[in-house]
Amino acid sequence: MKKIIHLILISGLIISCNKNRNLELDSGIFRGVYYRLDNGKDTVYQGVANLAISEDNNTFTLVPDVSSSAPLNCYGRYFIKDVDSILFINDAYLNEFFYDDLLILDTIMKFSQIGEELTLEFTRDDTIFYEYVLVRR
Repeated sequence: MKKIIHLILISGLIISCNKNRNLELDSGIFRGVYYRLDNGKDTVYQGVANLAISEDNNTFTLVPDVSSSAPLNCYGRYFIKDVDSILFINDAYLNEFFYDDLLILDTIMKFSQIGEELTLEFTRDDTIFYEYVLVRR
């Protein structure tokens, strides 16, 4: 009987641990580097990015450093899709001439937040790699 109770308790712990995945992105202001690399080439775009995240209302604001041409200013909403992917929806008006859904945040990206570091990544057609490597300020 004790073995059955122990198995039930252990099973409950395992199930609760599997369901207790962090599907949040911590609020804060992050600063770091944005990269766009084409397969087999050097960096195409590189810039300093500032990203403000508000988990209270799931909003973001992305602002490049004044010396950077990429990424572009944008703001909008975000939704955590699963433990390693996030959907950004841009609400800012952008001239179509400048539109690239990854020069702004307007797509589903892989993300990880370990301590004070936030990384966002996306690969388009296995040829172009986008990455934000940011640290909480």
